[in-house]
Amino acid sequence: GAARRALKLRDDLPVVLFMSGGFGVGDMGTAVERLTRIPRPYQLVVVCGRNEALRKKVSRFKGVQAHGFVKNVQDFMEASDLVITKAGGLTVSECLAKAAPMVIYAPIPGQEERNCDYLLEKGAAIKAKGLEVLDYKVAELLAEPEKLAAMKKAAPDAARPFAARDVLRCVLEETT
Repeated sequence: GAARRALKLRDDLPVVLFMSGGFGVGDMGTAVERLTRIPRPYQLVVVCGRNEALRKKVSRFKGVQAHGFVKNVQDFMEASDLVITKAGGLTVSECLAKAAPMVIYAPIPGQEERNCDYLLEKGAAIKAKGLEVLDYKVAELLAEPEKLAAMKKAAPDAARPFAARDVLRCVLEETT
């Protein structure tokens, strides 16, 4: 599609987007290295944010498209078949809006764990508890396009595009 063309990505291979927010440089480098060993052909795009050292490190891996801070994250998500991310509210909302299936990486207790549980229940994500299983989980999904398609179909159903309006309505009803 247009998003893939704009990002110079091929239409004939799946795209996995790795959002680095909340990852340590060491973990991220190791994770990217392991992901590049997946034998199935796919395109790995890594968004490193303002972490230039990380961008330089991961750009050395063969076949990895590494980016720093991007203002068009929606284009990256639209071009992606799968997004690896933490379970922060904003990124999760963006993924759901673009119907992008997710691999939630090592959710921290509290909000991330609850967001992850919700996405798992809705079928829009799978969880990789740690680095040691991340590449396996991604490889498994790339090998099962029908599961990936089902997750993509589930994502919009998990979205709550009018949540702010609904909360405001509830608050106003309580105060009047």
